[in-house]
Amino acid sequence: MIQIAKNTIYFYLIPLFLFFGSDLSAQTYTTVGGGCTEWTNPACWTKVNVLGCTNSTSLSPPFSPNANACPVSVIIRHPMNVPGNRTFGGNFVSITAEGADGLLIFDQNVTIAAGRSIEFITNNGAEIRVNGELILNQGPGGPSATPTQLNVSGDKTGKVSANDTKINNNTTLNVLAGGNFINSEVIDIQGLNRKVEIWGEFQTRGLVIRGGSSNQLNTYGDALVNVEESISLAGSTSEFWRE
Repeated sequence: MIQIAKNTIYFYLIPLFLFFGSDLSAQTYTTVGGGCTEWTNPACWTKVNVLGCTNSTSLSPPFSPNANACPVSVIIRHPMNVPGNRTFGGNFVSITAEGADGLLIFDQNVTIAAGRSIEFITNNGAEIRVNGELILNQGPGGPSATPTQLNVSGDKTGKVSANDTKINNNTTLNVLAGGNFINSEVIDIQGLNRKVEIWGEFQTRGLVIRGGSSNQLNTYGDALVNVEESISLAGSTSEFWRE
């Protein structure tokens, strides 16, 4: 069902279940609080190592740990700031922000490296905020290649927000059940194999879908999509919904 009211469009479509999860054997960094708010400050973190792989020796969470080392996860329970442009890659797997004080702010751009799959999780009113552009780098090509992926999940009370979002070729943004993704500007889906898959809540000022039929925005189950201003469909797009 589609509802249109005051330039806001909501999509509710058929159920489909999909499960993503972070690696349970990841090396985990957790904020300590106490007024320590800089990601790169080792005093702001505790670290739990795991067996069976090579743990990072970094005292603060590495953004791109060695791809052959232990997976790295981060837990944010206190306000935390990340200066400068940052790229997540290597064997970095997830950020979980939780609790009323769980606020992670990136001052500038955040990039998901090509071919990597990373999850942003927000629970109990927490937020992960990108003040610049959220960029999904172009994934490798080919039918068996793994696209670049950002998975947004949570318990419905938190949110992941970005000033702007750039979705490149061979990339997928998954907003999972319980996830809440908010984009302040217009999301432009064009090129090849660019997908936005929504099971949770998705909000953007505007949405442009153009190019080939491999560019898609799909909604499932109890998904809620809120486009505040306009939707533009072009290229091979063949359908437009109107109530």
